Amino acid sequence: MGIVFRDTGTTGRAKTPFSEFETIDGKTYVYAITHATLATRTSYRIGQDEYGFFTAALSAGNVSRVFRVGANMDGAVTTGNRARLQIRGFFSSLVTPTLTVSAGHSLRITAGAIADGGADFGDLVTDFATCVTATSGLTTCSVQLAGKYITASCV
Repeated sequence: MGIVFRDTGTTGRAKTPFSEFETIDGKTYVYAITHATLATRTSYRIGQDEYGFFTAALSAGNVSRVFRVGANMDGAVTTGNRARLQIRGFFSSLVTPTLTVSAGHSLRITAGAIADGGADFGDLVTDFATCVTATSGLTTCSVQLAGKYITASCV
């Protein structure tokens, strides 16, 4: 498990390790300090600063950093605490808006929401996952998370 400690300086902010960890089934995770209460199986932006990884909403605008998308694994995690987020590998039941997505299509970030990329995962700079099973108006989707960095100016 990752270590969390408090800065002994003037900030008092919680810190997390900068490292990622991979499990035997090929999934990659990071620990991040939460910006708000996180919902389970929901995707969030993951950025980093001098205190380690932190979360942020997938909101439109106000994105000033390069980031990755990760899905919360730990149920409801309250503000300022450490959450384990999966950034790469198979993820069952990622919460999405009501989408109809073909298997193989990418999921991408658009205007602060998750949308069907409209084609196989490829060169869209905002692609962050591949839909593994076809969905038709469902609110969850089984995906393969890519773990890639997304440039802030593209969102």
